[in-house]
Amino acid sequence: EIWNDAGIPFAIELPRPVTAVPLIKAIMGLLQLLVEDWRYPAVKKLLRAGSVYNPEAFPRVNEILTLLRQLNWRGSRSELLDDLQLMRSRCEPESEQEILLQSALNLFEMLDHLCQKFPQRASCQEFTQHLLAFARETFFGELNPALESAREQSAEWDLIVGMFHDASNFQDELSGSETRELSREDYLEWIEDQCLTQQIAATRAKPHQVAIVNANDARHMRVDHLFVMNLQEGVFPSSAEHQPFYTERERSQWNELGIPLDQRSSHYYDEMQFFYRLLTRAQRSLTLSYSYVSTSGQPLYASPFYQAVQSLFDKTAGIETRIDQLSPLPERNELLTQSDLRIFGMSRMHLGEAGLMRFLWESESSRQTIENVLGAVRMNAARFEQHGFTAYEGLLENPSIQEEIGNHYHTRYPFSASQLERYSSCPFRFFLERILQLESIESPRLRTDSRRRGVVIHDLLATLHQPEETDEQPEQSLGERFSQLIQERYQRSFSHNELQNVLLEVEQRLLTEWADLYEENHGLYEALFDDGWESPFRPEHQELAFGGDAERETSQKLPAVPFGPAENPVYVEGRIDRIDVTTQGERTYFSLIDYKTGALPDVSDKLVERGISLQLTLYTIAIVRLELLGPGAVPWQIGYWDLKEKGFQRKMTNLRKKNIDPLGQEFVDRMSETLDRVLPEIISRLRKAEFPVISFDHQCTAHCPYHMTCRINQVRAVAEPLEKRWGWITESEETKQLEQ
Repeated sequence: EIWNDAGIPFAIELPRPVTAVPLIKAIMGLLQLLVEDWRYPAVKKLLRAGSVYNPEAFPRVNEILTLLRQLNWRGSRSELLDDLQLMRSRCEPESEQEILLQSALNLFEMLDHLCQKFPQRASCQEFTQHLLAFARETFFGELNPALESAREQSAEWDLIVGMFHDASNFQDELSGSETRELSREDYLEWIEDQCLTQQIAATRAKPHQVAIVNANDARHMRVDHLFVMNLQEGVFPSSAEHQPFYTERERSQWNELGIPLDQRSSHYYDEMQFFYRLLTRAQRSLTLSYSYVSTSGQPLYASPFYQAVQSLFDKTAGIETRIDQLSPLPERNELLTQSDLRIFGMSRMHLGEAGLMRFLWESESSRQTIENVLGAVRMNAARFEQHGFTAYEGLLENPSIQEEIGNHYHTRYPFSASQLERYSSCPFRFFLERILQLESIESPRLRTDSRRRGVVIHDLLATLHQPEETDEQPEQSLGERFSQLIQERYQRSFSHNELQNVLLEVEQRLLTEWADLYEENHGLYEALFDDGWESPFRPEHQELAFGGDAERETSQKLPAVPFGPAENPVYVEGRIDRIDVTTQGERTYFSLIDYKTGALPDVSDKLVERGISLQLTLYTIAIVRLELLGPGAVPWQIGYWDLKEKGFQRKMTNLRKKNIDPLGQEFVDRMSETLDRVLPEIISRLRKAEFPVISFDHQCTAHCPYHMTCRINQVRAVAEPLEKRWGWITESEETKQLEQ
């Protein structure tokens, strides 16, 4: 890219992997399009490659890809064609948008027509014939043999045709008389393997090109001008040993015994001789270079060979030029590319000289780029100079967007506790995850499927505490019944994959260990009930769901619970893991339990007030307002059950008191008032499309997959002076309070 940007013609006289050929990338994109049912990455790869080889068949590719990104399209082939057809029908005739949509529709219908000819299953040879015919029709128009680029494309095509035909014929011959049929997925995997193992022979540089060659090849040439690069210490000669298994002394001993081993000293002399031979290839000029600063900013030093050449000359001769400028800002006499002009023009803008930027803006070829730069400048000014949050920090100001979000989260929309907590704790992440539905790319690695484990545990515990389960086997302890349920569950789980079976066995053993711990912790939980209770708490409800969108059919019998003013309430839905119930006189008391296999969230009045930790309090008020346990029922305790270690952990109560007082009606009244006030405020901001870059977890960048997108540290740096507030409190003030 550096050579291309500088406009210097060059040729790399080194073997290249087949995957480096643009046409191979295009063909791989074509196969991925078929296999992945037109997912966006495959479509993007195919359109980019197609526009290079056949721009007439692939018009306006950048605009079409921008359109797909704006649509946040992630559907299938049929959905894409239907959506484009519908959008085109809604446009004004002959409008620019209608023309663009028609171009996109024509392109994708052409690809769809070609894809339908591609078989679902076939032999390697048959797949290869279809693929090459498809590629020929898709990527190659009428080539002009007089053009050098056309000849290069034709040579690439001949190379790929020969390689694919030979490989597919050989593969089918290996299968014998019964030719094996492959699926599209299998064929794509086979093609990828072939491309990874094949290389393209080096091509010779033409007279007007700079040849980039390996040093081993350069020592056999005679050239007018020779440039030798990368002469840092430790690189040439190499600091690594040829044989790291033996010391220099041990190598000498092996040599004395008649077993020849290379010695590092001889290796050094070999490289010195090689370096001397390399330098004498230059006939008119010789340039040696090395980097004296690493990519991490650490100093680097010249190779001893470089220093030996330098010592041949008088220090006053001025043969060495040190480029101390590490700034990307080019000097006035180094403006070689459009990129250099743009960067230099921006630097002059800071001095009030806008002439160069105006010249670039008036140029048709660079106008769009300068418009993009000016857009970035406006964004920068809004974020770092304007007081309060702006549209560039998540406050969406477009009325149509606000209307769309308001319509989606309509007045009857049932919110879950996790939705409310996510929006309150980090609105911008809520925007990325829930509105744009962007999925983070996770690194492939072995790890626990916490979600699946949680589902299994919840199902087992719900079954464990069913009344019929307890009555049927009264002689068994709680831990024994739990272990039996685990065994029955995993006996029904089977995988054809040997590794998966082993992992299931390990998971079963872990949960069985939890069963004994659960019995022990359950005994401690029951011991919390003092002698004053008429009867112990017993599980009354497990996995109890309430709410659901009133506009869709649902099997849930319990309605969503309203919070806030009666004329404009906020509806909440949820699923309660467990409710234990007892009576004391005429009063019904309940204990609310939520199972956790991971870290337990903090719960406090301040966190509820801020909307960050709502689950337990929301479910408590929902139980009371739905009158699940009859009128007048009040909470005894609410908390999380730590399945991995500590058992039931009470929240919203004084843990230092020896006697446990019920939370009672006072807690219900206090939380009702708080939630009726806070939830409408939260949802009002959501419906106004407010998604500011603000988070009250000061360590959020250590674990959030979106931290490179939001740039929250930039916002935090100016939060105080620019009054970056959202709601009634600044981020810095809130963070201090939460940390305390």
